[in-house]
Amino acid sequence: MKRVLLSVILLLAAAGILSAAEPAPFYAGAAAVEITPPVGFRLRGYFDERISTGVHDPIYFKALALRQGENTAVLMFSDTCSIPTSSTDPIRDAIAEKRGIDREAIIICATHSHTAPLFCGPIRKHLHARAMAQNNGTDPCEPIDYEQFFIDRGIEAINTALDNLRPAVLDEGQKDLLGVSFNRRFIMKDGSVRFNPGFDNPDKVRPAAGIDPKFTFFLFKDADTDAPFTSLTNFALHPDTTEGTLISQDYPGYLSNVLQSRFGADFVSVFGNGTAGDINHLDFAGGSEPRHASEIGTILGLNALEMTNHHGLGRVTPSLAFHGEILEWPKQKFTDKDLEKAESMMELAVAPEGKGLPFLDRARAEKIVNCSFYPDILPLDIQAVRISDDLAIVSLPGEIFVDLGNAIRENSPFKQTIVLELSQGDYLYVPTLKAFEEGSYETIDSVLAPGGGEAVVEKALEVLRKLKEK
Repeated sequence: MKRVLLSVILLLAAAGILSAAEPAPFYAGAAAVEITPPVGFRLRGYFDERISTGVHDPIYFKALALRQGENTAVLMFSDTCSIPTSSTDPIRDAIAEKRGIDREAIIICATHSHTAPLFCGPIRKHLHARAMAQNNGTDPCEPIDYEQFFIDRGIEAINTALDNLRPAVLDEGQKDLLGVSFNRRFIMKDGSVRFNPGFDNPDKVRPAAGIDPKFTFFLFKDADTDAPFTSLTNFALHPDTTEGTLISQDYPGYLSNVLQSRFGADFVSVFGNGTAGDINHLDFAGGSEPRHASEIGTILGLNALEMTNHHGLGRVTPSLAFHGEILEWPKQKFTDKDLEKAESMMELAVAPEGKGLPFLDRARAEKIVNCSFYPDILPLDIQAVRISDDLAIVSLPGEIFVDLGNAIRENSPFKQTIVLELSQGDYLYVPTLKAFEEGSYETIDSVLAPGGGEAVVEKALEVLRKLKEK
């Protein structure tokens, strides 16, 4: 009888009447929690002290929670220039303890807005100490403990996203978006490489590297109503397109406005930056007029809607899993004399432009002091989330050079790989070995010893290969 039953099952399977088991139901939830500091708080993004004079648009923690079967993963992004482990570790620890989620399944990244609060690093430490000395032990620019406020809001955002989990379906699409992002490092006539060489510089020859034009849009919809409720957008471009002293999300805020105008005020637009360490919005090669935040964000939003309206998105069959590992890599080393000299230069390093040190000297002094805060061996957290059998997201610490991100995508075991930067660790720039040989700003403002970028690529590919096998 057993042989007869087995024969029937095999015949039915061969005829396509029996199919493979359906995947476990997929859930998604999102939340946006405001993290705007008080007006008068210092802003990060440049070397001189900038005091915020108002709020152009509020800044947020935006959390996206995903669940399928026994696996839960969280992707969260803060509208800040960077995000140190002193902030991310308490958030991840609290969620892991209270919600039972694996710590390595919680990815926290910064979008890299240059009009967001300064709350970590040697510049903040120097400016805070100076203010305390001048104001009888108080700092008028820091009326609240912003980092604790930041941690509390991050925990709140993830908890809310988890509480908002609902049955969902996922559509995703990708296209090349040209004429928006440009490599900012240029080879000069004398063979040197220069960061942001200027539009009218007659000595510039060509960009030192390329860009990543991939624009990726994920749209999450309620499984019952098919109504969109959140999205994740990925594009590689420095959010340094606003300037001024008003607090702002930069161009991701305008992207959000476009999507909310279509999908409603409660729609949560989540943005994750690609590998944009050497990418900005200034077209030094072609000379086109710079686009600023409103135009760039609107372009991204309209491209997302165009893909949504004209079948540019395809339905994803989720297969959620995650994996993460730590890469240990040495920091750059300096002598006590180097550190003493750099610390003595900090007052000039933060002076208003034109009244202190030259730009590259500012960066060098700040980097040397920054290095003194770190252990000799840096723990670089490399994490990945599998969205489907063909698609994964990998997150890397620091401002990653575009060639490194492209190398990961081109060699990944997944057909499509989304690379995020500025996750779990304020490690400044992560250049290529080639860039270290060329020099200029980004290599000066890096705390990793040369070769760290290539090691990050290898570790990311190792993590992705293990994730593929799960």
